[in-house]
Amino acid sequence: MFTALTIAGSDSSGGAGIQADIKTMTANRVYTMSAITALTAQNTTGVTDIMEVTPKFLAEQLDSIFTDINPDAIKTGMVSSSELIETIADKLTEYHAKNIVVDPVMVATSGARLISEEAIGTFHSSKSGQSLNTSTSALLKSVSIPLPASWTVRRGF
Repeated sequence: MFTALTIAGSDSSGGAGIQADIKTMTANRVYTMSAITALTAQNTTGVTDIMEVTPKFLAEQLDSIFTDINPDAIKTGMVSSSELIETIADKLTEYHAKNIVVDPVMVATSGARLISEEAIGTFHSSKSGQSLNTSTSALLKSVSIPLPASWTVRRGF
């Protein structure tokens, strides 16, 4: 069976984030694992609160997954801080992750911002000093891991 890991925020309404990823992957007969970057209190009308996990806890989630079942594919979603972006990049590099889909969710459908200004800067930075055209590839280029197999760019809702 094909396996996939989703690294994203949790949507308490079930309409997006980890919950939507799990539903979609399961419907396509993919064994889905998850690493949660943040818990959100939200519904169809808006986001009332966001509680980010610590980089240490995210790293522990990723270590637990990669040391047991090596996913065939990885999808990232909401990652709200620079520290979490760096943790993900470090772990994907450490475990030689392949077939990466980067979907940088920055704004909820309701319009609520889901990412810090600092994290946006992390998406756009590069340790190699290269000029990067998209935030989706910047994360991976900045840590010298392969470009994702695919990525999405959200232009508004």
